[in-house]
Amino acid sequence: MKRRLALASVAALSFTASLRPWGSGYLAVVAFAAAVAAVRGERRPARAAALMAVAWLGLAVPALEGTFLSVWWSLPALVALNSVAWAVAGAAHAFAANRGGGSTLWLLPLLVVAAEFVASRRWLWGDAAFSLLAYTQADTPLRYLASLTGSSGPALGVALAGGALVALVTGPRWTAGALLVSIATLSLAAYVVPAGTDAGSVRVAVVQSAQGQVARLLMPFDEGLMARVVAPYVALTAEAAAAGAELVVWGETVLPEGSAAVEGPWVNALRAAPAVVAGRVERAVDGLYNSVFAWRGDGLELVSRKQALVPVVEAVYAAGEPSEPFSVQGARLAALVCLDSLHGELSRESVRRGADLLVYLTDDTFAGRTATPLVHLRTAILRAAETGRAVVFANESGPSAIVSPTGKVLALSRAREAGVVITDVPLMRGSTPYVAFGDWLGTLALSAVLAVLALTARRPPCDVS
Repeated sequence: MKRRLALASVAALSFTASLRPWGSGYLAVVAFAAAVAAVRGERRPARAAALMAVAWLGLAVPALEGTFLSVWWSLPALVALNSVAWAVAGAAHAFAANRGGGSTLWLLPLLVVAAEFVASRRWLWGDAAFSLLAYTQADTPLRYLASLTGSSGPALGVALAGGALVALVTGPRWTAGALLVSIATLSLAAYVVPAGTDAGSVRVAVVQSAQGQVARLLMPFDEGLMARVVAPYVALTAEAAAAGAELVVWGETVLPEGSAAVEGPWVNALRAAPAVVAGRVERAVDGLYNSVFAWRGDGLELVSRKQALVPVVEAVYAAGEPSEPFSVQGARLAALVCLDSLHGELSRESVRRGADLLVYLTDDTFAGRTATPLVHLRTAILRAAETGRAVVFANESGPSAIVSPTGKVLALSRAREAGVVITDVPLMRGSTPYVAFGDWLGTLALSAVLAVLALTARRPPCDVS
């Protein structure tokens, strides 16, 4: 058991490295290979569950560590709750393997993809639903698989590659070949599928003031403080406009709270660009919303409300409904907020409604210098690859980014530094297979493992004493 636990720990460390700024998604392949080696041959479901839960810690820590700085008890609670999916996958693997349920090199990848698929179903778990494995591949070519399948494609790609790595070292070699051929087939399918039609471009800038949340909360009570908070927006927005920006995007809840038009220095900041999209806490008749407003020279217009609310932390807010894309500077734009980026079905619905550009507004100041803001950016990159739409990711504290319709980062800011990110953003029309059919691969993986478990349940277990 000590050897298996050591391998599971290697998997956790490699997963963690794959999500760090200095790491690479390719390390996730090494991590999954170590997880395969840890549970291969393990016939006790409880042990296999524990080993897979340990491996999953490597994904959970960088993704969730920022929450510890905001609500300290949330990190252990979230880790414990969400480790269940991988633990169940490990237990199911041991259960099936103990009854001759097939090769670990094939079965474990399918089980993990099925577990991630179930864990990310918002209709089942609400806004607490999420998966993580696919986001390790935001910086590798495996992200292209997302256009076919959603997050299950990259997750299966890294899992099969990990299984292939184990097979290359320990055998059988033909299994390694078969696993690699499977990945190549999926990749070829993603490559030959039409990427959509070009609908022109718009020059977009993201203004990142990198100011603290406390100053923005207190500014309504101090005119001098408000002037100091607004000043960077005026200067940076003017700088963006001077560089040719047609659309400027600010972060989440930047505008002062309210339900009416802004006044005073904020008007000067908004007028500095042809069009501005910005976040605001909106006090409406039916509740408090985390909303997005557009300025097109003649006042603010409500364009969308945050749909996925952070459990507990955002209990005071009401959830918004899906909204129609709005036209600004020739683009059909869908604006989403913060946690919305974690749920692929929200961006999919926006594209199905006609969006040719996706904009995410967020503020990860609470996460400090942890890896959580970078993991958040990775979710937006995958949303771009899934939908075939460029993504503008405006993070008040950084990093902010503009991402191409294939998930390539076109422009990137530094975290915790004020500045402007600006580039020409391609607009796309058409539909990827994921937009058209949803995450069909996750459904298929879940169906396959349920069938395997149902068949093997009829067989007597071998002696594991």
